[in-house]
Amino acid sequence: MIDVLLVDDSPITRRAQRRMLTIANIPTGHVEEAGDGLEAIECMQRHRFGLVLCDLHMPRMGGVAVLAAVTRDPTLHRPIVVFVSSDHSETRRARVLSAGAAAFIRKPLDPEKLLEVLREVVPHAWTDVPVGAR
Repeated sequence: MIDVLLVDDSPITRRAQRRMLTIANIPTGHVEEAGDGLEAIECMQRHRFGLVLCDLHMPRMGGVAVLAAVTRDPTLHRPIVVFVSSDHSETRRARVLSAGAAAFIRKPLDPEKLLEVLREVVPHAWTDVPVGAR
């Protein structure tokens, strides 16, 4: 199981992502939400997340700044960061992947695509799930 932080300035998107985790049968533990990058950093200082699903463009602090904070601040425990964004720029996608993001998924989020990506970037999340539940 994996603890997940959903970071997006849209509460509707965060709610949809929560549903997608359930629909895709992702083995989650604690799931928390943040409305921007500053809230995300505060959440990560309080709790050790294994996975952060993060939007790219948000007020106050965007996803790129969150990724930079995660890579330079050892107290944030280096969670796996996956961007979920409507930004379809290949240049930006390549830039965030080279900066340390594990994956980049385009919105609208599809549960099958989410499952495919998460099985690749967090395979350990399924190790403690009973075989029949996989």
